[in-house]
Amino acid sequence: MKKILSIVCMFAFYTSIFAQKCNFINQEYDFSTIKEEQGVVNGVVKFVNKSKKAFVVSAKSDSKKLRVLFSRDILNKKDTGMLNITYDPKDVVGDFRQTISLVVNENGKEYPYQVSVKGFVQPRQRSVVEIYKMKEGNLRYETNSKMFTMTPNSLIKDTFRFYNEWSQTMTFEIKELPSAVTVLYITPELLPQGEGILVFEYNAKLKNDWGTVWDRLAIYTNDTERGKKSFYITGNIYDDFASWAPQQKANAPELVVSEEEYAFSPVTEGENVVHTFVITNEGKSTLYLRKIRQSCSCTFVQPDKHELEPGESTNLQTTFRTFNKSGHQMRTIDIISNDPDRPKITLKIVGQINPKQN
Repeated sequence: MKKILSIVCMFAFYTSIFAQKCNFINQEYDFSTIKEEQGVVNGVVKFVNKSKKAFVVSAKSDSKKLRVLFSRDILNKKDTGMLNITYDPKDVVGDFRQTISLVVNENGKEYPYQVSVKGFVQPRQRSVVEIYKMKEGNLRYETNSKMFTMTPNSLIKDTFRFYNEWSQTMTFEIKELPSAVTVLYITPELLPQGEGILVFEYNAKLKNDWGTVWDRLAIYTNDTERGKKSFYITGNIYDDFASWAPQQKANAPELVVSEEEYAFSPVTEGENVVHTFVITNEGKSTLYLRKIRQSCSCTFVQPDKHELEPGESTNLQTTFRTFNKSGHQMRTIDIISNDPDRPKITLKIVGQINPKQN
């Protein structure tokens, strides 16, 4: 059965001289534990007009899960009104707390209140397809991709989970791994409807890179539909700014670029678009351009320098080759640096490429 949840009315005034307009009869309700499969639950909160005049009541919830409906929105003196509350526990797990904002309007003056709604949702049992949403051949995954933000010395341990929906036992074999990845454990074989794991360790020091990184784990199975399974590890590697001392942060470098987007005039396919971005260090210590990465091999980027002292500038010469390109185009250039406020800046080159005339 539905139990009404703990609801506390906390009144607030725009000034301390306003008298209380609304009095909640039931200050405490309890839905207790709600089962997700139970569906929408209902509750009622009663309140009384304590003013000498009629007032208008309005309310709204801070969540789509919680709905509020008044039995009466205009209350005369001593009238009782009700907040009919409904809560939808679908896809909610564990404790929840929502707020209803209530406004009493009397002769154009507004008096705000808040009603707090909380509870606990006991989740329903998920199906295999809901838990393991991704599929490759006869193997299902919770996910086959993990993403991390790392420092150059990060050592990350995590787990991929999967499910064999095949009618046969599936075997797993590791033949090749990226240099930064170590497989600590993989389920050697998986019975039909069995659940398995792949525990891995990612060593950013062995990756020896900056900015966006990408690695693929190829696992070989006896699955006749698709034997080679793929797991992906992606992320971003930046300086370990969290370990910087306050003085180091106060004297940090600051990367400033002349413009972050260059819009070129229309060109004909085959013409090169050439532009120079100017990068300046407006900080108080050496700026290191850790990595410069363009979104396409058709874009060539060459900085004059990779280290800038305070106040120093350098040119970033950029060439966009438009061969076999047409229409509106955009190319990006990521700059990874040791600027703690903006460790990654993305520059854009945009414009129109017209086809060659025959």
